[in-house]
Amino acid sequence: MLQVQTAIEFVFWMCALSVLYTYALYPLILWLLARLFGHTPQAPWLDEAALPSISLLIAAHDEQAVIEDRIRNALALNYPREKLEIVIASDGSSDRTNEIVRRYADQGVQLLDYPARRGKAAVLNDSMRRLRGRIVLMSDANTHTEPDAARALVRWFDNPDVGVVCGRLVLTDPRGGRNADGLYWRYETFLKRNESQLGALLGSNGAIYAIRKDRFVPIPNNTVIDDFVIPLAAKLRHGSRIVYDSQAVAHEESSPTVRVEFRRRTRIGAGGWQAIGLLWPLLNPWRGWIAFTFLSHKVLRWVCPFLMAGALAANLLLCGERFYAVLMLAQLALYLIAASGLLIPGGARVSRVARLASMFVTMNAALLIGFLRWAQGPQSGMWTRTRRLRDVHPGAGNVLNPTSAAASGDLSAWRVLSRRDIFVVAATVLASMLVMADTWRNLFTVSYMDEELSYVLMTPLVIAWLAWVRRDQLRDCRARPAWIGLPILVFGWLAHSYGFIYDPAIWRAGAVIVAIGAFIMAAGRDVCVRMAPALVAAVFLIPIDPTGRYHFAGPLEVVTAQATQSVCDILGMTVERSGNLLSVNGIGVAVAEACNGMRMVLSLFLICYVVAFMYPFKSGVRFLLLVTSPLVAIVSNVARLVPTIWMFAHASRETAERFHAMNGWLMTIFAFVFLMGLTQVFRVLWDAVAAIELSPSESDSSLLPGRVTAGGSS
Repeated sequence: MLQVQTAIEFVFWMCALSVLYTYALYPLILWLLARLFGHTPQAPWLDEAALPSISLLIAAHDEQAVIEDRIRNALALNYPREKLEIVIASDGSSDRTNEIVRRYADQGVQLLDYPARRGKAAVLNDSMRRLRGRIVLMSDANTHTEPDAARALVRWFDNPDVGVVCGRLVLTDPRGGRNADGLYWRYETFLKRNESQLGALLGSNGAIYAIRKDRFVPIPNNTVIDDFVIPLAAKLRHGSRIVYDSQAVAHEESSPTVRVEFRRRTRIGAGGWQAIGLLWPLLNPWRGWIAFTFLSHKVLRWVCPFLMAGALAANLLLCGERFYAVLMLAQLALYLIAASGLLIPGGARVSRVARLASMFVTMNAALLIGFLRWAQGPQSGMWTRTRRLRDVHPGAGNVLNPTSAAASGDLSAWRVLSRRDIFVVAATVLASMLVMADTWRNLFTVSYMDEELSYVLMTPLVIAWLAWVRRDQLRDCRARPAWIGLPILVFGWLAHSYGFIYDPAIWRAGAVIVAIGAFIMAAGRDVCVRMAPALVAAVFLIPIDPTGRYHFAGPLEVVTAQATQSVCDILGMTVERSGNLLSVNGIGVAVAEACNGMRMVLSLFLICYVVAFMYPFKSGVRFLLLVTSPLVAIVSNVARLVPTIWMFAHASRETAERFHAMNGWLMTIFAFVFLMGLTQVFRVLWDAVAAIELSPSESDSSLLPGRVTAGGSS
């Protein structure tokens, strides 16, 4: 019991201190390290003769409202015109963007017209090799750079070690044009400045940065946060230094609404997890300070939503102690203040505090949804432009339909296998079961009589559901006999024969193995691979003996009892606990009985298993869902135990025991209700994620090469 308490406390403090370190301690440590080991880099201004040739590259999609102002701003740069190339790369624009750009062809503005929309990363990859300048300045269509920004950026490239230079982005109020740099943006600028002094700057501002053309590393076309990946890819491949120049200034409108900022943060969250997969070698400590800043500033920040959830859950389990109860109230107060920050008007000092808390919580909520978007599958590099107050004709983006064809209810998907194929497979499996009919009858009878084995009764439904939601994967698939199923069938028959004499558990397991072998033999490799989740679920048809149950369920029963006691204390219900026994009014309620041990573990595991394989998650996320299934089991069983205890405290013992018995038998129904609830939650999250409008990329075969136009029609 003490070990469980210690483990929960460890989880709480690890999560809480990690969040504190990421947002508060890391900036202080970074500042101290920059003072001790860093240096403020200096770069002299270059005279006109020494200035290198540069290309200003602006990727645009449907930017008719701002593109003309952006071109005029670019033409006003204080840079020799013969050394400045201005290029607008239009990513499948369907409005007047291309027409407006062509008007300035006589002033040297080039248009790279890509008719098919592919995403910013693909546009940058294709455009880079068409540019003439030694240095490439990256910017956005809604950005306005100050006249000397280009000179400020290029002076650093006189040092051959410098590969990327990041400028300073100043946010302006879209309504009044005033400086709108808030506390968070000043906080980020502070981190950039100190990381630059350590030579460990992470990424850049997409609105204003420059890179040597020969240091550019092509990035995957589905890259989401290109301004983060491009500089670090150059550092990873070439060892290039990334520096920060606060004198190279650009201005950009801040997000006009909280909703827009939330979408932007969600996109960053999705791109962040994608970037880890691309840049993970930078976490190698041998790479120096960059490993420290990447882990502390980015990776831990992207993990913070899970750390916050872990701290809240662990704190809830520890509420029985006064100290942790106070901490729980502090956490709840933070979330309450954050909620109020979305409602109360700004201006007052109190509202500023509330808005700061609101920004912190909503940012982490966006990062969590970003993680779910990343977990859903491959990302798209396509972006949806931010709607601005200057827009005359705001466009409406496409919204993803999060439901797959597998959940559409289209029965035609079953026609991909011929009726003969389906009949042969079904007949083979049914024949194998009829030969061992007595064993199957015994298996389901034992599972029905023993509450601990009710998960076995769920398994056929789970198999059927997984086969149904994945049926579209059988398209263009034929059932062909696979002889690998024959040795599996023979092994099952031998186990069945041995178990008939010596061990009923092996006897039942043999019958299940025979059915699996018969299916594999009749359906073939292609069908089995596509239906693998449903096939693996068949293993849960095998009942587990009582000894195995104890090793699985025992530790979880103790944790469940402790969690239930904590919840009861919060609700003012007096409960005494000894191990996994809860006492109410002198009546003992054994958690082992109330949770029905193996139902607590395997029924909820089956639910997590179904959720993991009914959505297009990545393998790592599926593994995470399965590993955390014990937590799902604990939470759901606490929800069942609390009313059970209330009944023992307020109703007659006979009524309470009847409710207790019924509650145990309803575990299977409860599990399916819980599954449907999870399904709806996921669908709501998909709808929220779809607001980012990261639609799937078009197939490469449909993409047309871009073409350079200097005027007229292309």
